[in-house]
Amino acid sequence: MNAVKSLIGIALIVSGMVYLIFDRFNRKRLIEYFYRFKGSLLSDEQSKKLIGQHTDFIFGKIEPYPSNSLYPSLYSNEEFKDFILKSKRKKKWMLYTIALFFTINLVFSLLDPS
Repeated sequence: MNAVKSLIGIALIVSGMVYLIFDRFNRKRLIEYFYRFKGSLLSDEQSKKLIGQHTDFIFGKIEPYPSNSLYPSLYSNEEFKDFILKSKRKKKWMLYTIALFFTINLVFSLLDPS
């Protein structure tokens, strides 16, 4: 029983780390899109605002993606729209996995409190 709890705990930690690494690279790729679309789909002011929002240390993770209603020109690009949809889907499933491992870990901890 302890071995199973340990494996589930390790799986929880690893899945959390994978999520953080994915989020970091996802944010980096998003900023690359902002730089690429600067001057074409985004004005210089919009680009600076988005880059600032997504590189801010404290508030950078509050809004993970630019709003479709505020920046419709970004979502007119099919590649960007596809990137956003795929990354949202991946994040959702990663969070489901973390929640599942956390729940299983909690159940095993309640069943065997030693």
